[in-house]
Amino acid sequence: MHTESNPVDAFYKVGPNPLAQILIFCGALEVSLHKGKISYQDMDCSKPGDFDWDPANLKKTMNQEEMALKEIRNGRLAMIGIGGLIHQCFVSGTPVWFGN
Repeated sequence: MHTESNPVDAFYKVGPNPLAQILIFCGALEVSLHKGKISYQDMDCSKPGDFDWDPANLKKTMNQEEMALKEIRNGRLAMIGIGGLIHQCFVSGTPVWFGN
């Protein structure tokens, strides 16, 4: 198993083949979600986070504009949080959780 507790160091120990698999999977997921439209000119980016997938029919019961704004705010907050965790590893060199 993996013994590296620092996520930045663990990333560099993974190797190129597993990272390529992750990149190819994410690319295939993006192509399938955007129905083959992979360039910015082809995509309809007018509705953030709307992939036309709603198995629970939540769109009918909620205010769409309010939910889109919540999604954008929560996404930005998550990006700031992950950025803080990664930069803490860069600066201190200790693991993210319960550093030495």
